[in-house]
Amino acid sequence: MSAGNNRHATMETVRISLSQKKPSRRGMVTITSLIDIMTILLIFLIYNLSDEALTDFSSADLTLPSSFTTVRPAEMESMVVVGVGKSGVVVDNYPVMTTQALRESPVGTIDEIYGALSAHREGEREMVVQGFQEEVSKWVKVLGDEELTFIDMLKIMRTCSEVGYEHVYLGAIPSL
Repeated sequence: MSAGNNRHATMETVRISLSQKKPSRRGMVTITSLIDIMTILLIFLIYNLSDEALTDFSSADLTLPSSFTTVRPAEMESMVVVGVGKSGVVVDNYPVMTTQALRESPVGTIDEIYGALSAHREGEREMVVQGFQEEVSKWVKVLGDEELTFIDMLKIMRTCSEVGYEHVYLGAIPSL
């Protein structure tokens, strides 16, 4: 009888322990880690937003379009500037052609802009050789009037690319 009572007591213990089992947390989501991720993303976005205006190129006949802007690259301080105003195209403040000639040119490389950018790039290569500069810049800043057509912008961008500029920074007036 003692063995039977022991068996009955063991079964009763198992039944009690099964009924007191806590519910599984398997289907529950903890939001603590999600809040941590969102906080990190928020700090990252706040830190990387910038509202610096482009003031390197000024022309009376150039009206830049408004745009949202993000981080200003560090290379911007030394990059070459191609400006397209209502009356003319300049490369580093030297006139190279009229805007009308740009509009009338066929799609492809613009020889006048190509020559000016190539000369600037050659000067940078010489600076690298002499040790005044670490490397030749891969950035070019294009400032185009708000009335500049997309086709004309593509002509300029293609020309910049063929000269060797891998990154084209399109300038605009930042707005909030």
